[in-house]
Amino acid sequence: MSHSTVAPGRHWLAGVLALGFLVSSIAPLSAQDNRQLLDKLLKEYIQSELEKMDQKTNPASGGTTPTATKQVVDNSREIHNDLQEFTRDTDDLALSLSADSRRIDGLNQILPSLYQLRARSSILAEKTQTGNQWSNLLEDIKTIDRDWRTVSFKLDQLQGLTQQQTRLASRLDQISADLIQHLDARPQMNTYELTRTLASLSVDFENLLEEIDLEISNAGDRRDLLLEGRKAQQQVQHISLLIRDEAQYDTIKSEYQRFKGIWDPMLTKLQTYDNRYIERSLRRINESDRSIHELLWMPHEIDRQQLVYQTSLLKKDVDEFFARTPLKLLITLPNPEFVLSTADAFYGVCENFTDIVNRNGSREDMVDAFRYIEESQAEFITMFKPIRSQAALNVLNSIDKHVQDLRGGLVLEEQFDRRKAIELGASLQNLSEHLHMDTKLWLSHVQVSYEQQAEDATARFSQLAARFHQQALNGSNAKQLQTISDDLYEQWRSVHSYISRSTNEDRAHLARLAAHIGPTLVEVRTLTQDAGNGPLAAGGFNRN
Repeated sequence: MSHSTVAPGRHWLAGVLALGFLVSSIAPLSAQDNRQLLDKLLKEYIQSELEKMDQKTNPASGGTTPTATKQVVDNSREIHNDLQEFTRDTDDLALSLSADSRRIDGLNQILPSLYQLRARSSILAEKTQTGNQWSNLLEDIKTIDRDWRTVSFKLDQLQGLTQQQTRLASRLDQISADLIQHLDARPQMNTYELTRTLASLSVDFENLLEEIDLEISNAGDRRDLLLEGRKAQQQVQHISLLIRDEAQYDTIKSEYQRFKGIWDPMLTKLQTYDNRYIERSLRRINESDRSIHELLWMPHEIDRQQLVYQTSLLKKDVDEFFARTPLKLLITLPNPEFVLSTADAFYGVCENFTDIVNRNGSREDMVDAFRYIEESQAEFITMFKPIRSQAALNVLNSIDKHVQDLRGGLVLEEQFDRRKAIELGASLQNLSEHLHMDTKLWLSHVQVSYEQQAEDATARFSQLAARFHQQALNGSNAKQLQTISDDLYEQWRSVHSYISRSTNEDRAHLARLAAHIGPTLVEVRTLTQDAGNGPLAAGGFNRN
């Protein structure tokens, strides 16, 4: 199988704009068309990766260049061969998975990282052909191992991979391990993200300690919980110091397991308090905990006690919804005669799920019961989202969060991840605002006939990015967001037609912004494609 390569001298920016359309078109096509579109997509990623590597190796960037050890030089042929094999197998895996993106929940969140890995390994395989660029390439080669380990971990969490896909992933695990051994290096953790998430976790504990001090009335309980909480927080800070001091992976993992030994019993105690403020802090800590498990490649364990607790919160939300919603508002709903039966059905599926968990039902039985919760939640939201009460709509939002927590507790991935959509929307809005300001700055010191059109185009793109972000925050479903992402892509083409005409002085900065915008648009389009599959596809609710 041949693979396209791109000459480094060719400007990459023009091609990156087609990514969104390509990603959204991959799944339903024939094998031949899928291959052609995937090749084009990978070509654009290759160009983007080349630009990033060129910026890092540019002496003007001020970066330091590591020295290749004798072992690395002696293993140069093996390293090159590893990269070639990695490129071939990631290509086969990307082709197979992209064809299954509609069938397997969660794949859309992994594919962009896999495409990027495939592109980077292809470039590095080509650059290591001659064996004379090792000093500039060492860190980029190490990121192959780091990023693949994360992708591999996420694939392990998915349900429904074929034997061929599992076999390819196992082969890539081995190639990645061989590569890092030939580099005379440790397994590569994403220490930047790990440090950032640990810092967030420490702040989460600071907030929890404040809530405990304010909300727990029993002096003895309050004192004990504050002591345990500070101990857990100090352990988190200790792990951050270990990472700073470049401790071994096994040491960091062991210390995080020690943190879990402190935190898990404390979590159980805190869940006995019926307090919304403490509950909110617990959710934040659990979210950070899940992220750290992923960054440390630690499998998520199903905690039945946690599942029962989260289900009880769902039922409590339903009670609170009706406590906050006057009868005079309920009878104004489009189908008021179904109000009680819809609520009763939601209660019923939650109780059924709790019963299966308490009876030590299999994971398959729990997942099946959870699917009924998802379906019932969709009906519940559809029934009540027209209600004109902010307090009631806030409870609907809480119900959605608790269903997400249940999904995480069952180690289930979503076809559409609204949290990720919000994160991407925020990033895209920020990037588009910078692009608009920098385009205006560029146009302020040149005289061109299209000045107003270019400003209007970037302003429109920025407005669409803000709209996507706001709609994601308001709970729009995947199909609604997909419509906006289509508009974003089309507007991005218009924006690029202007900024590609920038002079050399301005092009470098505008190109750096576009290098981030292009891949972000890819993730947006990948995340929102195939909107009609999930049980919540038509759910969504607007809190405004």
